[in-house]
Amino acid sequence: KLLWFSAAGTRLPSFAFRYTSHFDTMAPMKAMKASMKAMKSGSKVMTKGALAEALASEHGLKRSQCTQVIDSLAAIATKEVKSSGKFVLPGLCMIKTRL
Repeated sequence: KLLWFSAAGTRLPSFAFRYTSHFDTMAPMKAMKASMKAMKSGSKVMTKGALAEALASEHGLKRSQCTQVIDSLAAIATKEVKSSGKFVLPGLCMIKTRL
């Protein structure tokens, strides 16, 4: 036996509406929590010096020059976030403040 529901003036069979239970959303949440736990336990954050070294070796620059570029980028990002509330490195990240 099909049940009929009225939706926006039309009559659709009950199977046209997807039933969502809390079990449908539990699996992705558990997977997300597991991945967050894995990220916290095993990895270390790259330091400013390590980032400067990686940039220097990849582009044939001195480490001090790369450190100056990183400092300059941090200063520009700070200024932009303070003034407009948003800073974007295209293809990488967006820093946005809540007001």
